[in-house]
Amino acid sequence: MPPEPGVPCPHHCGRDGMIRWQQPRPDGDGGTVLVDMELPCPAGHAAHWRHPAAERSRVVGVPGTVPTRAPGVTDVANQLPDGLAEILTDLYRRAGGKID
Repeated sequence: MPPEPGVPCPHHCGRDGMIRWQQPRPDGDGGTVLVDMELPCPAGHAAHWRHPAAERSRVVGVPGTVPTRAPGVTDVANQLPDGLAEILTDLYRRAGGKID
């Protein structure tokens, strides 16, 4: 059932009950490309809703599974190159900081 006219959906779904957005994805050549994504509204405004197959093992309360998160682009972006952590630690100590 679609959202009622004049009543906004907290999930920002469209009149068809689908949530749509764009997000960057690696293009395979070292750059990124915007990809159109969509998901049925979890508030029930779409004809159906289910966890995507890739997410089913991460749902809390599913018997016999341990929720995990697969590493992604953010994890790669947050990793320091080899040796940089030691340089930053040394600079911090020289500036008077303490590292326990």
